[in-house]
Amino acid sequence: QERLQHLEPEEAWKLCGLFLVGTPAYGDAPFKKIPLSPEVRRNALNETALALKGLSDFSHASIEGALRPLVERLGLKTRDLFMLIRIAVTGTDVTPPLFETIAVLGKERALKRLRYTATLVG
Repeated sequence: QERLQHLEPEEAWKLCGLFLVGTPAYGDAPFKKIPLSPEVRRNALNETALALKGLSDFSHASIEGALRPLVERLGLKTRDLFMLIRIAVTGTDVTPPLFETIAVLGKERALKRLRYTATLVG
């Protein structure tokens, strides 16, 4: 709500459309902002999917608890990993808060998008 200035269809769609589409339209542009090799991106997305798959409670708190340790384990910068995840699950680099967005998307759709994007980034 704090990111939506006016209830105009175009602005609302930019922030909310990601919840309504089956698979976002991914382009190369967002991924170019992340200074990681295709191999590292693919591995990070697959590891993220594994970390989320094991969660029985799919709340934003449990998602955050699963993903923050992944940063250190993979030896990545927080902003790089979280931007990669954000783009993978939403198709864009500007979204509502990441962990809440993943929770609202739901486990099945989030995992599907992470796995699908892992095939694109290589």
